[in-house]
Amino acid sequence: MKQYYILIQGVQSGPYTDATIVDKISSGEISRENLCWTEGMKDWMPIHVVVLLPSSTPPPPPASPTAPPPFYPPTAHAAINWIPALVFYCIVSALSFLIDLIELGGDSSASEALALIALPLTILGVVFISLLHYKCWASLPERFRFTTPAKAVGYLFIPFYNFYWAFITWPKLSEGVNSWQKSKGMNALPDTQSFALAYAILFVCAWTIGFLPFPGFSLMLGIGDLAIFIIYYKQVVTSINQLVSK
Repeated sequence: MKQYYILIQGVQSGPYTDATIVDKISSGEISRENLCWTEGMKDWMPIHVVVLLPSSTPPPPPASPTAPPPFYPPTAHAAINWIPALVFYCIVSALSFLIDLIELGGDSSASEALALIALPLTILGVVFISLLHYKCWASLPERFRFTTPAKAVGYLFIPFYNFYWAFITWPKLSEGVNSWQKSKGMNALPDTQSFALAYAILFVCAWTIGFLPFPGFSLMLGIGDLAIFIIYYKQVVTSINQLVSK
C-alpha cells in the first residue's frame, strides 16, 4: 500500500494511505489541490493528480475573493558560493605551511608570533567553512537529509564525539546529494563518498596526531587536507547548484 506525504499550510505531514486522504478531503481538513508526494515521484503534485479519488468527493469550496492564495515555502535554495570559504581555507593553510617551515628551520619564537597573527584569520576560516557546510545540508530536501543542518555542523564542535560525527556529516551529505540526483534522473556524484571518508580521516588526524612533534608531518597533513577539501566541496557544491537550478 502506497504511503503519501502532504503539504498542509506549508508543513509536511504524513505518511497517509489513500483512505486517510479521502477522509481528510471529505472532512474539509485538506483539499484536492494540496500538494503530495510518494516514493517514485520526482516532484510534489496536487492530490487529485496522484491519488485516485471517488467521484462523490465534493470539490474544494470556492476561494474567497479577498483571501490570499495559499503559500507554500519554496523548495529551491539560492545557489551556493563556496569561494569565500575556499579563499579563507587557502589563506589559513598557507599561514600554517609557513609556520611549519619556520618551525622546521628552528626559529620557534618566530613561528609562535606568526601563529598569534594567524589566529583571527583561522577563526574566520572556521566560520566560513562551517557556513559552507551548513548551506550544503540546508539545500538538501528534507527527505534526503540524515540530520538537520544545525546538527551536521554543531556536532563537529563537541570534543571527542566529533571524531565519530566526522564519519557521519561528510559521507551522509554525499549520500543525500546522490539520492537527490537519482530522484531527478541525473548521474550520481563521481565517488565523493571516498573523498568524504578521506576528509573525515584527515579531520581526526589533524586533532590528534597532527599535534605530535614530527618534523614536516603536520605540513603534509595540511596539504592533503586542503586538496581533499577542494575536490570534495567543488563536486558537492556544483551538483547542488545544478539541482537547485532545475
